[in-house]
Order: sequence, then structure tokens, then C-alpha cells
Amino acid sequence: GGGQHDEELALKARPWAERGVFEIQPAMPQDALYETVYPRIDVCLLFSESEGLGNVPLEAMMHGVVPVVSDFTGRRTAGLLRPDETALVFPVGDVDAAADAVARLARDADLFRSLSMLGRRELEGWHRVADMAEGWALALDQALDGPP
Repeated sequence: GGGQHDEELALKARPWAERGVFEIQPAMPQDALYETVYPRIDVCLLFSESEGLGNVPLEAMMHGVVPVVSDFTGRRTAGLLRPDETALVFPVGDVDAAADAVARLARDADLFRSLSMLGRRELEGWHRVADMAEGWALALDQALDGPP
């Protein structure tokens, strides 16, 4: 994508990039991600401390990519990134735990297949119009029941 740490990341990732197992991609349109990136990757890493449920892990899951995410504020809100069910989750800031999670997927093909399949299946149901309407109705009911 791009950001303030591009040069530092490129420098530190050089050994893996030279072996052809790591690649930094520039920002690109969504259709290019769908056609050229998601079909080539197995894992989507997200190191955020706090955010809403971002599109990247959801798009990845739709393509069978397994999210490996920090336990960021907001992860539990939608209930889609569940540890050892639809994603692997590590403590915020714990790079070693993130690396261990990726290594765990590399060692355990059954776990990878299970997370990939369950994540994709979860999103197929999540995007149904009736389910979205029910979710909005629940959110509105909770908002109305709360303090003004």
C-alpha cells in the first residue's frame, strides 16, 4: 500500500524479497487486488492497535486467505475474526506471536484449510441482505435502549 515506514520495511524485508517469498505492493485498485494479489497469498497480516473492522481482512477471507490479526480494539465488534475459528489472533504489538501464528499455519495444513473455509463461509452468510437488515435492526434497537 504505502506509508511512512516503506523504506524501513523494504530494508528489513530484503532477505525474504530476494528469495521471492516477500513482496511489497504499491497501492492498487480493488479489482487488481482481487485478480492479482489475493489469489497468490495465504495470509493477511494486520498489526493495528485500534480500528473498526477493516475491508482488507474481510476481502482476504472472501478469497480464502487466512487473517492473522492483532487483538485490536474493534476486532470483536462484528464477531467475524474469531481466534482459531476464522482467524489467528495475537496480542497487539507482539511481533513474535504474529510470526508464530504464521509459522503455525505453515506447519498445519489442516488448520489453514479449516480457517480458510470457515472464514469464507462466514462471510457468505454475513453478506446476505436479510442478515444485514437484521443486524441493523439489532443495532438500532440497542441504540434506542441506551442512554440518550
